[in-house]
Amino acid sequence: MPNLIKARFMSGSKTSRYLIGGFIALELLAIPAAAQIVQTVSFKIEPTVIASKVPLETAGRTDFVVISNAPFYITAANMIGDINVSVSVSGQVGELIFGQSAQLPGPASRCATVTSPAPTPIYQATQRTAAKRGETAEQAIIMTFTYDPVATPDFQFSTDDVAMVAAACDQIGSS
Repeated sequence: MPNLIKARFMSGSKTSRYLIGGFIALELLAIPAAAQIVQTVSFKIEPTVIASKVPLETAGRTDFVVISNAPFYITAANMIGDINVSVSVSGQVGELIFGQSAQLPGPASRCATVTSPAPTPIYQATQRTAAKRGETAEQAIIMTFTYDPVATPDFQFSTDDVAMVAAACDQIGSS
C-alpha cells in the first residue's frame, strides 16, 4: 500500500505534488497547536443534584427520585420534629426501573431531629449517586422521607456546602 501511494504521488504533475506536500506540512504544523489548545482548555462540569417528587405522596411520607454528579445536602423547612430518611439504590416505582448503575450517596438511612421551622440540613450525601456510566434512570436513587402526618415539610436539595447536619433523633435530650 505505501508503494502505491508513493507511485501515485510521483506520477502526478509537479503542481499537484507541491499542493499535496503543502497540505501535509500544514497538517504537521497544526499538531502542536491542537495539543496546546487541548492543554489550555479546561473542562468543568458544574456540580448538580436533581430531585423529582414522586406523585404517590401520602400523609407523613414523601418520595423523591434523585440523581447527582456530586455530593449534596438535603434541607427540610416548615416543620419541627423527627424526619426519617431512607435510600433505595435500586428498584421500581410505577413504570420507572431505577438504580442499575447507582450507589449509596451517603447513609442508607438516617433519622434527623429538626428543632426549627427554618431550613435545616437533615441529610448529607458524600458522593454522587452514579456508580458508573448509564442512563439517567439507571443512575437514580429513591429517597423516602417519613415524618409526622400533620406536618408539611419543604425539602430542598443542594450541592452547596452547609455547616452542620441536624442531630440524629436519638441524640436530642440524651446528653
